[in-house]
Parts: sequence; C-alpha cells; structure tokens
Amino acid sequence: MKTSALPQSGLIALTMVLAACGGSSDSPAERELAMEDAAAKHGIDVDVTLNDGGEPDKVVIETIGGQAGSGLALPPGFPDDVFVATDWNIMASSAPMSGMYNVQALAEQSSADIVSALRDTMTSRDWSESDFAQMTPQMVRLSFEKGTQMTTYTITENGETHLIQVVSMPKP
Repeated sequence: MKTSALPQSGLIALTMVLAACGGSSDSPAERELAMEDAAAKHGIDVDVTLNDGGEPDKVVIETIGGQAGSGLALPPGFPDDVFVATDWNIMASSAPMSGMYNVQALAEQSSADIVSALRDTMTSRDWSESDFAQMTPQMVRLSFEKGTQMTTYTITENGETHLIQVVSMPKP
C-alpha cells in the first residue's frame, strides 16, 4: 500500500476516528478490514486490531521511515544499551537515517521518577550524563553520551501522563 507522508499525529487522529466510527458489522474482523480499507482509500497503510468488545486494541500506521500508533515495538536496530522502559506505551517509532533512532512514548510515572530511572539505568550501562535542562516547568531534557553515540530524552507533561521523546544517534 502507499505510505502517507502526513504528520504522525494526523495519522493517529484519522485512525482513531475511523476506529470510533465502527460499522454495522458485528464481527471485529470485518470492522478491522472496513477501517483499513477506508484508510487505504486515503493512501494510509494501517493495521487495526479490535478487542472482543469491538474497541481498538492496537493501531499501527506505516509511515515513511517508521510507524505510528499505540503499543509499538522499538525500530529495528535500536541500540540495546539505550533505556526504554517496558511499561512505556510506544506511540511512534522510526529510524529516519542510518544510525539514528526516534521513539515517542507515553509513561504514567512522574517526571522525577522517569529522570531517576534514566540516570540510574543509563549510567549503569556506561553512558555519561552530558546535559540536563528544565526547559519549562512541564518539560525537561536529559542527554547522555557513550563513545561516538549520543542519546537525548525530552520529557513533557501530558495531563496525567508524560510524553517521552528519545533520540539516539551518532555524535555530529
């Protein structure tokens, strides 16, 4: 299928609207196919999985260089020593250039708990903290370096959750 170049947030919104609309079919499999076909008519490659109650369980949208949706995996080749907690809900995952990885996730922990876990885990994996900035009262940035690599986490309050953006790449 053709992959859309629309912004990931627009793709997620479109798919959620499609999922919320449902259809007249009682079969989740038929509803999934109807939603996927509707998205395909707009050039969007999406895989929808509904639970037994007919609610979206997983939505995966193929984008240029990655995926958007909910409950995604890390991008292929993502460094084993870069920390991403298993309970973070990965909403976007990509490897836009060789050696560069971008992950966006939602976490229920507090910003202080996330920062503490990042510091503890990354330093235990031989990464050195290179920068910490409280950019706004609702946003912090924490960066690490190891050899020729750098990884930056940006943590932003998002209501009762926190949005975490992880960028790992070779140093410039």
